[in-house]
Amino acid sequence: LFYEKKIMLIYQNKNNKEADNFDHSSKIIIAGAGRFGQIAARILTSNNYNPIILDSDATTIQTFRKYGAVAYYGDALTPGLLMSAGISTAKVFIAAIDDRSDQTELVSMLRRHHKELIIIARARDRHHVYELENAGANYTIRETFESANLAAIEALTALGEDRKIAESKINTFKKHDENSLKA
Repeated sequence: LFYEKKIMLIYQNKNNKEADNFDHSSKIIIAGAGRFGQIAARILTSNNYNPIILDSDATTIQTFRKYGAVAYYGDALTPGLLMSAGISTAKVFIAAIDDRSDQTELVSMLRRHHKELIIIARARDRHHVYELENAGANYTIRETFESANLAAIEALTALGEDRKIAESKINTFKKHDENSLKA
């Protein structure tokens, strides 16, 4: 399994290169520079935070940098990379890597070694929420749940509902969904 997940992927990756060196430190680390990680990074940066952003896809990092963002190439499942990124002094970690099992493994590894770290993890779906919470995530966010709720508000409003009433209906739905998740 280790060979298939790590060694073989290194040789298959045509963008193969050494992990980047870090030229700044931050209280927040984001693993995954895809859509979710990019949006979180943009919001944090616009609020005067300078997160360390990691991704194991060199093309994604190049694209991220093309727009002036600071991002680093490397596999977040590598303890040495996390140490170099400043995991021992980080306060918050946003886990947003694409591979579902790697995401869960990352959260589990972080929780085992960094008990005080706040871990915010993107979940693919409802079942993944359970996996990430069991692995030690403090907060889980389903990647499409909030956007679908916003789309429903817009749909209800377009169908003639008052916006406040539509928002109230969605908030009721979200509370019910949250309660059923906990149950």
